[in-house]
Amino acid sequence: MSSYGRYELWSMHSFRSERTEIMTIEFTVTREKDLEAIVDHYGIQNQLCKVQKEAEELNLVLDDPMYNRIRNLSRYRTEMIDELADVAIMASQSLIIVELLRVKHNFSYPELIERVHFKIDRTLNRIEDELIEHAQEGWTYSQRNTGE
Repeated sequence: MSSYGRYELWSMHSFRSERTEIMTIEFTVTREKDLEAIVDHYGIQNQLCKVQKEAEELNLVLDDPMYNRIRNLSRYRTEMIDELADVAIMASQSLIIVELLRVKHNFSYPELIERVHFKIDRTLNRIEDELIEHAQEGWTYSQRNTGE
């Protein structure tokens, strides 16, 4: 399996720190064979469903009203880290699945990279439009982030 596209996908992101980039690439490279074995064993369709399931579980932890209570911070912090780990694993498996589907359906990395860039740019444009709209409405930074 070619890793060119995988590195290209990772390198597109503007990482907040060099450590994040190193950690991401390190995880992808060192565990790639293990992740491939998991996809091979359970199958593409099953693992794509698992991506959704793990994202939903993370969302449930983040939406839990108890999460913000100090007395339960330790418990919810552990749950959040576990769910973030699951989502990170599934995201890495998704890159392997992209490679398998790319070969099966004969699409090129430039096509995929172009669409990823388009979607990132579209989201950034939406953010810019929202910031302009909020500024025109006189929102402060905290109001914009909390909705208050």
